[in-house]
Amino acid sequence: GTSIYADVRWEGTENWRTRTLDQLKYCSVFTPNSKEALFLTGAESVEEAASTLAEIVDLVVVTADEKGAFAFESSSGLNFWSPAIKVDAVDPTGAGDVFLASLAVARESNLSLEQAVDFATVAASISVTKFSGSLGAPTLTEITDWHEKSPNGADRYGFIPDFVKKLSNRKTFETRSSNDN
Repeated sequence: GTSIYADVRWEGTENWRTRTLDQLKYCSVFTPNSKEALFLTGAESVEEAASTLAEIVDLVVVTADEKGAFAFESSSGLNFWSPAIKVDAVDPTGAGDVFLASLAVARESNLSLEQAVDFATVAASISVTKFSGSLGAPTLTEITDWHEKSPNGADRYGFIPDFVKKLSNRKTFETRSSNDN
């Protein structure tokens, strides 16, 4: 089947809350930030908000800035924090988009849930070190460079070199000529 990954645009109104919660039943994965998750659920903690949202959508990953990201998968009961990557942040614009896109690539490439969330956390963390919003999304080379320089690279993030190599070898776009009917 098709997986639907979703994020929201903050409005902070009761109408927005109702519309958002109603639409989540069509989603496979939801990645709100902590402010959005807490507002949508009325919860007092990120963990509680993720658990509540996971009653509607199978996988919820709440991004929480310098705390990292909290994942809750209702089908398996798996829940955990992916720690934040310490960086010199200059512009958070687009980090949520980078996180969501990286999570989707990682999950659809069959990384474990923990590895997928860690990969998305790394990518989003690198993105905030540049100005330019989603255009600041890191390249695979930048992710590899981060891994090589990271003191924790061989531990939690040891999967990154093989995963980046797999992505680098993948055909991203296949084109057909107009004669290929």
